[in-house]
Amino acid sequence: MTTPTVVGIQLAKASRLGMQPVGSAEIETGAGLVGDRYHGSKHRQLSVQSQTELAEAEAELGRPIDPLLTRRNVTISHGGIPRTPGHRWKVGDVELEVVRDAAPCKMLDMEIGDGAR
Repeated sequence: MTTPTVVGIQLAKASRLGMQPVGSAEIETGAGLVGDRYHGSKHRQLSVQSQTELAEAEAELGRPIDPLLTRRNVTISHGGIPRTPGHRWKVGDVELEVVRDAAPCKMLDMEIGDGAR
């Protein structure tokens, strides 16, 4: 199995603003992605989703899902996302540590449709 690669980076400058795709982003250890709404926060420095899990959600909902609408910062090519606090894993050259499983917010249902959350 090949190592997942980053296929998308999305940032939102402030809470409730739409996510914007960017070609690259600066990441600061212990602070997250520079320019994102959660930069410098304690527990939401970076959120990750995979195309594999997006495809599963699309099949369950019966419609396509725009990765920008999920409000996650990084989209990886494939595989599952670790959800156990303390788990360390690499995405590209960056080592990540799972702090918590990000609970889906009500904006998912508002942006994607009922049942997305």
